Amino acid sequence: MAAMNNAELRTAWEDAYLAQCQAARVGRIFKGTIHNLNGVVQAFSMQSELFAMMFTEADLRLEEALAKVEDEEARQKIITTRELLQKRQRILGQVEEKIQLSKEILKINEDISHATGEGGVTLRALINNVIAFFQAHMFFKHKVHKNITVEVDLPVGGHASALCVVLANLVENSIQAMEGNPGRDAVFALRCFDRAERVIIEIEDNGIGVPEQRQEDLFQEFISATPGHPGLGLYQAKKLVTAMGGEIEITGLANPTVFTISLPLNLEKV
Repeated sequence: MAAMNNAELRTAWEDAYLAQCQAARVGRIFKGTIHNLNGVVQAFSMQSELFAMMFTEADLRLEEALAKVEDEEARQKIITTRELLQKRQRILGQVEEKIQLSKEILKINEDISHATGEGGVTLRALINNVIAFFQAHMFFKHKVHKNITVEVDLPVGGHASALCVVLANLVENSIQAMEGNPGRDAVFALRCFDRAERVIIEIEDNGIGVPEQRQEDLFQEFISATPGHPGLGLYQAKKLVTAMGGEIEITGLANPTVFTISLPLNLEKV
């Protein structure tokens, strides 16, 4: 890539600064949204518990009525009503599962946004949360074959928000690369395991790959493999990973492309 002149460099830095300001505003809104959604989810949770108690009580009363009623037509109406309530109770069980999942997602996001080094965020929870976040992306949710394996877990301490940014950058890059390669089935993998006293995270996709002219300077600022992007994601990711005592590299360039992160096992204490 040719060196920028002063005017181009100034424009690039101004664009980067504006993007950073926008991200900071979004972050503040995000924290407020988490707080508000916690109240909503708690309200749903309480109502769900009340409905569960009501269904149980109604089923017991219908059972008692069924034992006392001799008229066959009336018995069939009671049986039909009881079956209908039991069906709704099973559906309520599914709703309760979604409410619990929502609580877990909100909790991990709240922990990440307030991480100070004493938080309880773990690597497994953080990875699962990042993947869950991108399920809102329709292409990633419906058109990507995903293989997520997390074989090692550890507390990440005060690095939670930084590691979240790193993983989100890499996953988002993978999604963009796969969207840019519509001629094949999209396949994404995230693997987390330990090797040689290090935690290894591999993020793999079969997208468009990295152009040869971008391979050597991919982690520099304002360098992007995707046209129209500012080229700060991987630059930021490398700085954050390095600050954690880790390393990040591209170990595959195409078919598939693999980014590898290596972190210390005692990440919480770094």
